[in-house]
Amino acid sequence: NFLQTCLMNNDSGMVQRIQLDAISCFTAWVKMNCIPLAESAGAAVFAYAFQILMNPGGSTEKQLDVASDSICAVLESIDLEKTSPEVEKNVFMGIMQLERAYQESVAHEDPDKSMVLCRIFTVVAETFLPRMVNESTPTSPHYSIKVLDSLIMCVGHFDFEVAQITFNVWYKLSEDLYQKNDDALLKLFEGYIERLIEALYKHCQ
Repeated sequence: NFLQTCLMNNDSGMVQRIQLDAISCFTAWVKMNCIPLAESAGAAVFAYAFQILMNPGGSTEKQLDVASDSICAVLESIDLEKTSPEVEKNVFMGIMQLERAYQESVAHEDPDKSMVLCRIFTVVAETFLPRMVNESTPTSPHYSIKVLDSLIMCVGHFDFEVAQITFNVWYKLSEDLYQKNDDALLKLFEGYIERLIEALYKHCQ
């Protein structure tokens, strides 16, 4: 409640600094597990971080970094505490709305913002990868598999540095699938791997 009040500060000379400090403080509290995931995911400060990233008018590099750190902290807390699948899914679906912001960053040739958003999608994929592999069936894939579409989109970015951010996810996915050694599961991910290879081939060209 205190941080939410800080966000509503209207002192024009200090408003941006206060807002960023409020988000940074929130991020630190989340990382220290001071705020339960259900509360942090529904907090006004967390929502404000999304507003910064969704802002089509452009945000400063500092704003983007602070906002992305906040979202990644909430994602990382999913692995630190046992919470309801519904809360996890709400966090996931909320972050997937950033795809439009990513597409706009590409259209406006803003590679810094593209990299920040790609980092968020990568952390989402890393967080949900165990569920994606262990809770998917050939007929009913886990909902989080959708983030692989976002990563493929990032790999297709004209700047290869954006694609490089996603590398660890693909490496870990390949390791997990190799350990599973399940042909039906491999079939589920086959299309994503083919699209990944096509995107990398274009970069090589």
